[in-house]
Amino acid sequence: MKNFFLKGKIAGITPVSVYENKVYTQNITVELEDGTKIEVYDPLKRCKKDMEGKIKNIRIRASTVQPIIKNEKREMKIIPFNKASHADIYGYIEKILPNKPENLVILKFGLGEIVLFADDKQIESLSEKDYVVTSANLYLDEINDAK
Repeated sequence: MKNFFLKGKIAGITPVSVYENKVYTQNITVELEDGTKIEVYDPLKRCKKDMEGKIKNIRIRASTVQPIIKNEKREMKIIPFNKASHADIYGYIEKILPNKPENLVILKFGLGEIVLFADDKQIESLSEKDYVVTSANLYLDEINDAK
């Protein structure tokens, strides 16, 4: 699978699950190239403290919480929810990769790409190059140095 990364600055790391002063999961704040800040859940703590303030390539996998619907306005943007690893994503479908139990939908939103998980029913009326909007939880899948 192609990498499907977006570039952003690690603007902060916030503990989510903590027990006896040990952090088990975290959110990272990513500042995108246009200044938009999104929260991304990092359940495996892939983002390390020394990455804070640095520009990184980030692969986000998103789990939809609303249907993926066509957007005739052809908008490309991401609207984050305040202090939650959740966002409304407007973009176009670059690729649909059949997969079980859920398909992978590569969604371009202007500043990069996000990999959406979608079942067959969610994408039955969609095609590559369709402009869509959805609401999704954002998860860190991979992070590495930006080139």
